Amino acid sequence: MLEPELLKLSHKSSSVWNKYNFENPRVDCSMPALDQPTVERVQRFVRGLCETEKMMFETVNSCGILDSSSVQRSLENFFSGFNLTYPLVHVQSFTTESIYLLTSLIMAGSCAEYSIATKLVAILEKRLFELPGLLGGNLELVQSLIVCQFVKLFFGDKMQHEHALAFSGVVTHILRENGYFECPPETANWHEWIVSESRTRATFLALQLDVQKSMLFGCGSTMSASELRCNMPSSFQLWMASAEEWLTLRRRSRPVTFNAALQGYLSSKYTLLLTDGHQKQILLHGILSVFLDHQKSSPGFHDNSWKLQILTALEKWSDDFSRWPSSMNETVKNDPVFMQFTTSVGALYRHAHLLLSANLASPKKLLPIGDSTFADTRTAVWHASQMIIEGYLNLDYWQADGCFHYDWCLYTAVMVIWNHFKGSGSTDMAKVLLNLSRRTPQDIMAPPIDSKPIMEHLQKKLAQSSSLILKNVARNMG
Repeated sequence: MLEPELLKLSHKSSSVWNKYNFENPRVDCSMPALDQPTVERVQRFVRGLCETEKMMFETVNSCGILDSSSVQRSLENFFSGFNLTYPLVHVQSFTTESIYLLTSLIMAGSCAEYSIATKLVAILEKRLFELPGLLGGNLELVQSLIVCQFVKLFFGDKMQHEHALAFSGVVTHILRENGYFECPPETANWHEWIVSESRTRATFLALQLDVQKSMLFGCGSTMSASELRCNMPSSFQLWMASAEEWLTLRRRSRPVTFNAALQGYLSSKYTLLLTDGHQKQILLHGILSVFLDHQKSSPGFHDNSWKLQILTALEKWSDDFSRWPSSMNETVKNDPVFMQFTTSVGALYRHAHLLLSANLASPKKLLPIGDSTFADTRTAVWHASQMIIEGYLNLDYWQADGCFHYDWCLYTAVMVIWNHFKGSGSTDMAKVLLNLSRRTPQDIMAPPIDSKPIMEHLQKKLAQSSSLILKNVARNMG
């Protein structure tokens, strides 16, 4: 447990911790703070990681990434950024004991500010693979590895990105071999529950990572939703509860079994279970995992008998997700954070339709879809246009802070539009999007539009991404 003297109450903590708390009353929590001995421990460890790399060692010492204020700021960035979008580490019980976990969080929180951070993460991950505790399923080491995988996949350069794709199956193997997919025994002890819930969250974050690397980058999936026999992550309110509040909230909460909730979308024999926004996001990944399983057993889309089940499940999920905001008050529904969440999750749903409607290998390897039927092409163009329009209307210049998959979904959509609209017309992007928004799925293809303004605006936006590989991909668009 983090000692009280290592905690400081941030004036902004209430707004930070309630960022994605759409359903429940407000919660508050202190932001973890590091004392000087702990900062010095991190500094020694990071310098030790790169001591054999002279240029890296000099850069680390000169760029400011290890300054005391930078280390603290990076840790806060992780908890107020990554860990809210991808809730993995329990802040109330966070401990600085594991130097591997602590360093991975600090490096993840510094990626947007220091380019050297992704290289340090790559070295840290290599060191993790040398630890026997990782293969034994040590929770803090597993959490460290998942954070490293996210950083390398979405922020790293081409080599780090490809390495993350190649070694992503290691996470699945470790979780599978160490009982992470099983439902843990019930406990009335707060500390034991934290460990159990943290394992669950690591499992479902690994599922999200596995699905996204497969759908966004054309890499084979290594995990299947059918393997997961555990409950879904708890509500945000329960996850953020103090030890004193936890037991009362736990007694009122009802765990949601992942498989039962998923079957509500996949089979007409099951009813939909009541889930919150975070759980609905996970369930979309569950549907997409089933899609990827079918795709592996029917390469090339020669046997499409399973597509109807997936399409039906996606539409049931979409209807459920669309109804969910009606339970929110107007303040929440109009909040930019809520719009970012719903728009970015909806983009993954539309991206699934792009892959189902046309034989696209991945955003990085966009294939011609001449072999697809006109109806398939039309459906792909419709969902691509809707994704772009929704981002334009709901977000500030298509900016979905912290949702790593969104820019890649957007890239796929704009490439579909670019490949299928070569006509001339208005060069004003707002007018082009207004034209598209007035069309139905049936008449989306004609008359042609000039997609150049969309391409140019999105190319400029993606070129400003924090992702090194996406910057490079954006330069080659068109």
